[in-house]
Amino acid sequence: MFCDRPHEEESASTIIDHIDSFGKYSYHDLVVWSKRNALPDNNTLASFDCLIIHYSISLLYDRYVSRQTLEKIKTFNGLKILFIQDEYRRVNFACKKINYAEIDLVYSCAPVDTSKKMYEGLNQEIILKTTLTGYVPEKLYESKLKPISGRKIHVGYRARKCPFFLGRKGYEKYLIGRTFLKYSHGSNLICDISSKESDRLYGKKWTEFISNCRTTLGTESGSSIIDFTGEIEYDLNFYQAFHPFACLGDLPKKYLSTDGKLEIQVISPRCFEAAALGTVMVLFPGNYSGVLIRDKHYVGLEKDFSNVDEVIDKINDDNYLQEMS
Repeated sequence: MFCDRPHEEESASTIIDHIDSFGKYSYHDLVVWSKRNALPDNNTLASFDCLIIHYSISLLYDRYVSRQTLEKIKTFNGLKILFIQDEYRRVNFACKKINYAEIDLVYSCAPVDTSKKMYEGLNQEIILKTTLTGYVPEKLYESKLKPISGRKIHVGYRARKCPFFLGRKGYEKYLIGRTFLKYSHGSNLICDISSKESDRLYGKKWTEFISNCRTTLGTESGSSIIDFTGEIEYDLNFYQAFHPFACLGDLPKKYLSTDGKLEIQVISPRCFEAAALGTVMVLFPGNYSGVLIRDKHYVGLEKDFSNVDEVIDKINDDNYLQEMS
């Protein structure tokens, strides 16, 4: 497995869990090769039957896969499998790289209908399958869960201010936290909501934080803009650089002309973390990969916040939350 395995305190544990799951569950012998832009020599590679390129290695950038490394992948004669994420960026370029490297099997996070349209540029013999962005972290099963009434924080949430090229639905990750904080002002809720980079939490600190929250906010994961050429990303990054305090609503309409026409919206690994830790989810309504059902698995918060008073009442009801948890 060719990957870039992060340190637990530096990145989301879902990446580490995904990499480690192959060694844990596969009956094959597995070697984890965690090194950017470097593979063993061809003679060593020839001793393996299969090469898995993990999504922590991006084909789009030379710092992960240089020309020399790409040639090694291309000349490898065994089965070649690619797991890909953030696949809404420079799709045509990614297809060219996949075709050139002669990848046999691609695991996409996009819904089936979307992935078929996105990857029309792939060679016909390449197999396309669907996977999730992350799974239930098993180590959380061993956590001793606090009852809802024993948790100090009513609503806890962390989300970066997403770049504009993720579209309106990508921007919702940031928007739900900022807007909920505004509506909850003056209520008796204790909220710990932040989009600051300095407030990011990883590893055990993140688990402890969510375990101490009665509820957490959330949205579907992905982007409502699929950028085939990279031009959308370039234009929006250029605009954002010169308008650092702008909101998505400030954008001229021409920049969002493709927004929502083809999109990736799937369940986030955070949903599994929250569920495993007994933390009730307050989410914008969505499909969530067919996994979550509104009012059974999460409290639905309308995107226009028209039912926010009702949601705040539910957050204040420990018995209601405990039953859902």
